Amino acid sequence: LWTPLFPALAARCYEILLLAVNGTNEIMVLVHYHCYMPWHSTGTTCDLQYVNKCRVCIVRFPCLKWFCDLHSTLFFLPPRFCPGLKRFLFYELKSITNNFDDRTVSAGGNKIGEGGFGVVYKGCINGQTVAVKKLSALANICIEDLKKQFEQEIKIMAKCQHENLVELLGFSNNFDQPCLVYDYMPNGSLLDRLACLENSSPMPWKTRCNIAYGASNGISFLHENNHIHRDIKSANILLTESFVPKLSDFGLARASVKFTHTILTDRIVGTAAYMAPEALRGEITPKSDIFSFGVVLLEIITGLSPMDENRDPQLLLSIKEEIEDEEKTVEDYVDKKISNWNITLIEQMYLIAAPCLHEKKNRRPDIERVKEQLKEMLIG
Repeated sequence: LWTPLFPALAARCYEILLLAVNGTNEIMVLVHYHCYMPWHSTGTTCDLQYVNKCRVCIVRFPCLKWFCDLHSTLFFLPPRFCPGLKRFLFYELKSITNNFDDRTVSAGGNKIGEGGFGVVYKGCINGQTVAVKKLSALANICIEDLKKQFEQEIKIMAKCQHENLVELLGFSNNFDQPCLVYDYMPNGSLLDRLACLENSSPMPWKTRCNIAYGASNGISFLHENNHIHRDIKSANILLTESFVPKLSDFGLARASVKFTHTILTDRIVGTAAYMAPEALRGEITPKSDIFSFGVVLLEIITGLSPMDENRDPQLLLSIKEEIEDEEKTVEDYVDKKISNWNITLIEQMYLIAAPCLHEKKNRRPDIERVKEQLKEMLIG
């Protein structure tokens, strides 16, 4: 494209991204808003005067007329935005997920799970099994917020590479519904394995301890890099074939400039059964992650879900009050599916979890302390 044959294009494009030719005479390009020459599909000229924004246009050969796709919600990130990541076309991901088949994998479909910002599907690319997360706007989230969320997740995940964080392999952003492509976790989530879904075997105590330590290691990495996860839960702790834990959905993390300051937000992000009191008020702090992780530790000990309307108490974190009031003991809540469990080690993990669940955020330990205690328990 950068040839003397197309001087107008070369002069007015800030950046050009060839997306598809597909045997037609149309090429989609990314142009800077400083270009005021494209024509709308209605035939009127484009006189938008935005700065530092991009707009999709179509160049039709041989007439070289530009058509500004004003009414589309298409949006694109420049190639330099996320080096090293594979850029997919939406139709490719649609194909490998069987048109985003919403039936569960066990029912012959492709759906793995569903989260706050989208649905996750199983697919296969060049022989590699992957997980495709299709972001979708919620009722109270406009498309612009969805775009911001997508860009934020890409930026964070491209930078955050760690043995206990899910690896981002690529993305697609040439359609209304952007997609993220992750490494596939064959053992699903910690939540599913604790519940022994799909007739999976109960996890032994040693495996649970390793998962707890690995998850704390992932949280520690995020906090060290000034990121707050905001949605720590067993469903977001995924497991490899050898049960190595990987934190997922950390693209919702908000980078805090200084951890000594609490950030206020008008949008509460998280899952209620795991949320600290201050998080329910919209405060963002690393200690909220600690509270949520305390609930996860209780799940590991008990094998119980964080919330059950048919259970007393309904909230898992409420068992802390019963134990402190000496109405029950830790042993009363131990997951009976664990074989050859040691009450001393289980009580030790509970003593790590309990301070994490303190109502006052400043009374909770930081993640380094929690990680150190879990490591000592493993060694011991």
